Amino acid sequence: MASIGPFRPPTIANVSLDSIFLDASVDAHFSLSTSSSDITIQVGGGFDFEGLSCTIVDFTVDVPIQTVSDVLSAILTNIDQNAGQLFSDLLSTASAWAGKVEQDVITGVECWTGGLSMKDAGFAAETIAGGLQDVFGLSQGGVAQTMAQAGFPGLAVAGALQAAFGDNPGQIASALRDAFGLSPHEIRDVLGQIGFDPDDIKKALQSLGGVFSSQAGQDILHDLFPLSRIF
Repeated sequence: MASIGPFRPPTIANVSLDSIFLDASVDAHFSLSTSSSDITIQVGGGFDFEGLSCTIVDFTVDVPIQTVSDVLSAILTNIDQNAGQLFSDLLSTASAWAGKVEQDVITGVECWTGGLSMKDAGFAAETIAGGLQDVFGLSQGGVAQTMAQAGFPGLAVAGALQAAFGDNPGQIASALRDAFGLSPHEIRDVLGQIGFDPDDIKKALQSLGGVFSSQAGQDILHDLFPLSRIF
């Protein structure tokens, strides 16, 4: 077993989904056939990775082979060239991609909207939100739902939505309500922590209608700063 890579997943809308390092044991087999003028080597096999059984379809090695390590190199080249097919289940949905980035299975991701590297501490949520927006074309609500499914807390998602989509407290509030089922007080706290003032928060709550609008008065805003609790 060894960690090898990086392998490049497929692109979507001409945007790279960055890198996968493979830490797995590859079961390989090869066959040798000869003729009066040529020697043909075919190699195949498979490996398990992140719960997936990945099959390396038999292929003909078309480079000079002098040692066993040359065969191994040919296998790695084949995995790299067919990464889109081999790892397609990891990238079948936006939620699957986001979860694997959060788990560091997919690494080296950059925030296409802000140029922030996933490797920089504290920017994982913003990175993923930007990727979901740009690569998968998700709306704020779709990004929030996907990140909630991937295990991000509401506050991190709120900040990520703000970074990726801009300062629209009403849209952020709507996305948080639908993705996390937050109450008016919880949305108030989150919006306050990411920098919105009481007037912006009041308008955001009113835009949601229903109980959110009815609780958007001073009774919910008077204790906003300092916050009554941490979400």
